[in-house]
Amino acid sequence: MRKIGSYLFLSLGLGFLLGALYFLLIEDLYMALGVGIATFGFYLALSLTVFRKYASRRRKEHEDYRFIHSFTASLSTTGSLETAYESALEGAGEELAEIASGLVDRRIEERISYLGSYFKSDAYSMFLSLFELYMEQGGNFLEMASSLLGESARVEEEENRKEEAGRRTLREFCLLWGMACLIMLTLRFAMAGFYDELKGLASYRLSSILFLPVLYVSSYLYASAMTGESIFGGKK
Repeated sequence: MRKIGSYLFLSLGLGFLLGALYFLLIEDLYMALGVGIATFGFYLALSLTVFRKYASRRRKEHEDYRFIHSFTASLSTTGSLETAYESALEGAGEELAEIASGLVDRRIEERISYLGSYFKSDAYSMFLSLFELYMEQGGNFLEMASSLLGESARVEEEENRKEEAGRRTLREFCLLWGMACLIMLTLRFAMAGFYDELKGLASYRLSSILFLPVLYVSSYLYASAMTGESIFGGKK
C-alpha cells in the first residue's frame, strides 16, 4: 500500500507540473486540465504495471538469494533443518511471511518444496534438487551447494549493478526532459512581445501538444528498457 501511495503521489505531481506548464504555454485552462489528467493517468498506469512488476520481481529475487544463502549457512553450522528454515525466513517480506505462516503444520521438506511456487526461479529449482539429494544421501550441504551459491551471488551482484546504472540513467533522463520543459518556458517568455498573436495559431498549439506523446513514448521505452518489463504483458 505504501508503494502504491508513492506511485499515486508521483503521478499527481507530474500531472500537476505538466498541466501548469501547458497553462503557461497556451493559457487554456481546459487544455491544461486535460494534459494534467492525461499525464496523471499515463504515469500511474506505467507505475502500476511496469515499475510495480519490476519491484515485485526484484523483491522476490532478493528474498530468493537471502533464503538460499541463509538456509545453507545455517544448516551447515547447526545441522538443524528447523533452525536453518527459520533463519532463512528472517527479514522476509509480507507476502513471503504470510505464505510461510500458512505452512507451519507441514514438514520442513514440504515447506521448502512449496516455496518453489513462490520464488519460481532457476536458482531455487536447483536448490530444491540439491536439498532432495541431501535428504536422500546426506553429506555436507555447503559443499554440495557451493557452485549454486557462487552463481547466485554473481547474478545478484550483476542485478545490483544494473539497478545502480538504471538510477544514473534515470537522473539523466529526468534532467534531459526537465531542460526541454525549461526551454519551452524560456521561449514562451522570450516571445512575450507577440505571444498574444502566437497562441492563437493552430500550428503553435499543435506543436506544443505534440510534445506530450513524445514524452509519453520515451518514458515508456526508457522504463521498459530499464526494468525489462512490459506494460502489456510479462517480462520482456
